[in-house]
Amino acid sequence: MTVIDAPTLAIAASNGLNICTGQSTTLTASGAASFVWNTTDITPSITVNTSGTYTVTGTDNVTGCTGTASVTVTVNPNPTVGIVSNPGLTICSNISTTLTAQGATTYIWNTGATTASISVNTSGTYSVTGTSAAGCTGSANTVVTVNPIPIITITPNPSLTICTGQSTTLTASGAATFLWSTMETTPTITVNTAGTYTVTGTDGNGCTNTASVTVTVNAAPTVTITPNPSLTICSGQTTTLTAAGGTSFVWSTGATTASILVGTAGLYQVTATAANGCTGTAAVTVTVNALPSIFINSNPGLTICNGNSTTLTASGGTSYS
Repeated sequence: MTVIDAPTLAIAASNGLNICTGQSTTLTASGAASFVWNTTDITPSITVNTSGTYTVTGTDNVTGCTGTASVTVTVNPNPTVGIVSNPGLTICSNISTTLTAQGATTYIWNTGATTASISVNTSGTYSVTGTSAAGCTGSANTVVTVNPIPIITITPNPSLTICTGQSTTLTASGAATFLWSTMETTPTITVNTAGTYTVTGTDGNGCTNTASVTVTVNAAPTVTITPNPSLTICSGQTTTLTAAGGTSFVWSTGATTASILVGTAGLYQVTATAANGCTGTAAVTVTVNALPSIFINSNPGLTICNGNSTTLTASGGTSYS
């Protein structure tokens, strides 16, 4: 009696025995002349895409002997990759958002980054491919929109000077809502103290920007008039009023000199302008008294004899010379 060995079969897998959902692998049997798979296929090669054990029976046409071989194919699920963003997918041009991929073990972005999280500040579509521990991949993408920030302006000119006692109105524009460093929320505020005033404007997209203006408050000049601010002259006399404390002067008489000559009663006011453009005023009251009417009486008369005398008596005044 002769014992003939069964053929020794082998199975080769083109993509390996571990594949991912959506992939397939080709199983090719060798070692016999004809083959029958447990899938009922009778070709040496079959292509499969589901998990399971695949068995093939091979027959030697010369001896008629058969042999078997089996392989187990595992189909691993693809990872479900997602992207979350912080603070969001719609941002302003002065900030960035962080995109974080989830659901896999390793990642590669269309930016070339290989970290789970990336920081972006430009509009566009960002996609990521994630690979699981089994080597399977999944992908996700998201669209980032970047809105421009508003251009905020303050009028008047961003650097301005006022004088003590004055105020100025600052008006912001370029946004929908405003918040000043004074905590006011109107587009326009009135200020009268020195300092830097900053406004934050927010547009309809929620984007913000700031603008600032520096207000300088110059002191008003201290204006004086000499002589004494209240003086008296007599009818027919004049007095010189001299203003100080500024670089230019305008009197209530219309004169523009520092000194004026006056001879009539009244209130004389001068406005002085300092080198910083601020003004101050001073005033003096001039009183003009009438001249006294002086009379002289004689006793016994103005014609006397040699050796006699007469008395002259003055009246109309309070003192006499």
